[in-house]
This record gives sequence, C-alpha cells and structure tokens, in this order.
Amino acid sequence: MILCARQPDHRLSLAVLLKSFQRLGYFPTMGDIPPAIIRHVRQALHFRVQVKPAELKKNTPYRYRLFLRVCSIRIRENQN
Repeated sequence: MILCARQPDHRLSLAVLLKSFQRLGYFPTMGDIPPAIIRHVRQALHFRVQVKPAELKKNTPYRYRLFLRVCSIRIRENQN
C-alpha cells in the first residue's frame, strides 16, 4: 500500500495520514498531526531520524486520500 510513494519522506507522510485516518475517521492536515505521532510512525517503519514528512504539493494530499479510500473499500469487500 505504501508502495505508491517512492521516497521515504513521502512514505512517511502517507503512513501518518493513514494512521491518523484510522484513529480519527478523517484526514487531518500534516501540520495538525503532533510530532510524537510522526516519531512513532517513523520508528514503526524503521526509518532514520533524518526522514521527515514530505512537504506535500497542492494535489498530493488529494491523491493520497483517494488512494487510501480505494484501498479501504477493497479491504472491506474482501472481508465480506
């Protein structure tokens, strides 16, 4: 799933958005996500401390959200 983002900083951003959505039920902006959450996800992905979330271009959050919604629909369909 995180393979659609090629660079570690984009993978981190996508994973943080995914985990935030799973917990909150909506997609927060990257600026609203506490640094502790980002650190936790970075450690879970075994990324170095130097990897920071990417500064996303204007349309990137939209593409990530669309990708995550499609994946969640497919997962639900496979569970039934």
